[in-house]
Order: sequence, then C-alpha cells, then structure tokens
Amino acid sequence: MKRLPDGDTIIVNIQAIPFVGASKERFFLVLFEEQQSKKKGRREIQLARSSSRANNHLKRELEATREYLQSIIEEQEAMNEELRGAVLVSLDLEEFRKTRPGA
Repeated sequence: MKRLPDGDTIIVNIQAIPFVGASKERFFLVLFEEQQSKKKGRREIQLARSSSRANNHLKRELEATREYLQSIIEEQEAMNEELRGAVLVSLDLEEFRKTRPGA
C-alpha cells in the first residue's frame, strides 16, 4: 500500500516469479498490479445499475415489438384465409357457369 500526496492510497498486489536465465543464473520477475480503488468500484456499480436499467428497458421494448409483429402476422394470416376463400368461391362460381346448360 502506498499513500499518495493527496491522501489517497494505492493498493497493489505484488507477485515474485522465479526463473532461470540463459546463463543458469536465478532471477525473480516482480510484478506490481494495482487493485481497483473503492471510488472506481462505486462508479462501476453505478454503471452496472444504469446498464441494467437500460437493459431492462430494451427487453421491454423488444417484447412489445414481438407482440406487435405477432399481431400483424396473425392479421395477415386471417386476410390470406379470406382471400383463399374468395378465390375458391370465384373458381366454384366460374366452374358452375361452365357446367350450366345454355350458358
């Protein structure tokens, strides 16, 4: 832990990794990794909450769009059935006229 001039502190993880060099000498590689500060943690939490709210909003919008599209599909299917029925009636009427004597 190191204290900065402004009073903040930095917490670091230190890792020492032993290794043997080309000349068979032993060395240590020392790594310093800064940990997230509490301030950053709070910001990340706020961002996560904000992101979660936006995500929920988008999910609701997506569900509303799905429902709307499903209603359009159902209307289209009903119209297609009506058109098929009208075409069949028209074909039956035409066939009837052809088979009528004196037509």
